[in-house]
Parts: sequence; structure tokens; C-alpha cells
Amino acid sequence: MAQSNLAFYDTAANPFAQRPGFPATFFTPPKAAASKNNGDGAPINGNDFILKHGYNNRAGESCPDGYIIAPGGNDDLAWAQYSVGSFNTKRPVKVKIGVTGVIAPGGNDDLPLIYWVGISDYTTGSWTMSGPYTKSVQITVNSDQWSHRCVSKTNELQVLILTDATGIKHDENNPEGITSVEIISLEAVASNRYKCTAPILPYDTVLTYDPSQYSVDLSWTHLVDTSNAANEAQVYTVTRLQVSTGTTVVVGTTTAPDALFTDPVDAAAGVPALIPGETYKYFVKAENTLATEPVLIGEVTI
Repeated sequence: MAQSNLAFYDTAANPFAQRPGFPATFFTPPKAAASKNNGDGAPINGNDFILKHGYNNRAGESCPDGYIIAPGGNDDLAWAQYSVGSFNTKRPVKVKIGVTGVIAPGGNDDLPLIYWVGISDYTTGSWTMSGPYTKSVQITVNSDQWSHRCVSKTNELQVLILTDATGIKHDENNPEGITSVEIISLEAVASNRYKCTAPILPYDTVLTYDPSQYSVDLSWTHLVDTSNAANEAQVYTVTRLQVSTGTTVVVGTTTAPDALFTDPVDAAAGVPALIPGETYKYFVKAENTLATEPVLIGEVTI
């Protein structure tokens, strides 16, 4: 089984980020999804997907050992998404994916088996894509080099397995243009001895404007990590963007679990920091020894 480490791949540089027609929602993994296994990453069959897309995808009697993803027709993409969990005191450190090549209807078995893998990243709110792979693979998802949080607030890991026929020759002898990928199995190897991760993105954000005080109240939800408190946010940093000028300033911090902030704090002294008629955007990021991407809390015009 081939080895791979996510630290060697850059989400922003993945081949799908700017691809026309690639669903933007792929880069926002779900906050929660129904897992298909019995907990702590136990192996699941390729048929146990939660979402799928593909012209020639097929399961059941035609592929009893797994699930086949196969581009075709007018769509070069085919994929299956899996939810693995629920992780309790353990966390996933590796993801094992078992695949084999099969011939799509009308396909050509001389074409290579090629697929990509997306791992949910709840520190950036995106998929981390790696590949292309040409055989079964084992991907490291927790290490000194890769410390983003890959499980949701309900402790589930999302995995996307995708194949793409873009750029592969289509002709009358090979109308589907690619050898399909049969997903046989998926397993997340969990351990109590994992590297602590960056916090999860702040969620359930709320912005409330009080025009009588020129103040903006901000709130979000702090996640308590029952596995290890070191994975939780220790500090939240709030920034404010003045839309007309593009100027961003840090307006304050809170110490977790406090998840409330009021801007400006000097409004009661009659020195409002917010300018009437101006539009502002507020962001918050969570930090421990690492930090999440800033999350938009909301926008307000004073």
C-alpha cells in the first residue's frame, strides 16, 4: 500500500480548486454527518458512502466488493464521500483506502487508474486534497508536519474519493475516457497517542448591532474537546475590516471559554470607534499553539 502525508500537499494548489464546474461546497466539509461504522474509525465497505456523484457510478450486484466511481457522459467528475467515526478519546492518525481499477462501460483498460483523496480540514473549513494516486494508499492525517483538525464538532472524519477525466482523451473507441475506480474499503486508524491539533473553526457566529451605543455585540460557540483540552481554543482574536478602506485591525481578544465580544469597548465613554455610514465586517479566529483561519461573524452598516 502506498504511503502519503498530507503535509506535502497544498489545498490552494489542488487541481480542482479553480476547475470550472467543480462544486464549491466540496471545500466546506459538513459540520456533522451520519457515520457508517461503529466508532473509532472501524473499517467500512466502499458501498457505505453518504454522498456520491457520477454518470456511471454503480453498486450492488455488479460490484459486490465495493462501489465504483466512473466519469462519463458530459461530466468528467465522479466521487463518493464517506463519514468515518465517531471518535471518542482517540483521534485518526492515518486513513487507509483500498481500491482497484475496473473498466467503465465503453472504457479502455489501457488507461491508468488515477484518483484523488480529500480529507476534511476543520481548521481551515476546506478539503485538503492529495494525489493523484494509482493504487491503494495510506495517508497520514496527524503528525508533526500536519496538525490541522480533521474531525468535526461531532468527532467524525470526512473522506472524499474522486476521479476526474478532464484532459484524458475521449474518442469513439473510449467514449468514457477513463478507467473507473472501485472503492473496496476505507479505514481510519485511530490512536490515543496522537499529536494535539489546531482548534476547530468558531461556529454558530452571531452579530448584533446596538445603534444607541454605536456598539456591535459578537458571539460564537466554544467547543469543549472531551478527548484532550489541548485541542481546544485557548484564545479568540477578533478583527474588524472597514469595507470602504480595506483596513483591518485587531479589536480585541477573549480567553476561552468566553465567546462574547463587544466593539467598541469605549462606547460608554462617548468615544465610538465606529463611523456612521460605514460598513464593517467582523472576523474571529481560534488559537491554541496553532490557529484557525478567520471566520466571518457578520457585516454591519453603522
